[in-house]
Amino acid sequence: MPIDSAEAFDTCKTVSPAAEALRAALPAVEQLYQAVRNALNFAEAVKLSLRMFDED
Repeated sequence: MPIDSAEAFDTCKTVSPAAEALRAALPAVEQLYQAVRNALNFAEAVKLSLRMFDED
């Protein structure tokens, strides 16, 4: 008699409260990372623009 995947692998995993908190916080951390990347890209664009005007 073959066994199904639920018996072959433990599909019910217990997750710690800390892991749940990290999983819940991940979308906000990803949004923060993207906002910081956008700010750094904008700052770099401003810096390059100012350098262009200084060359004239």
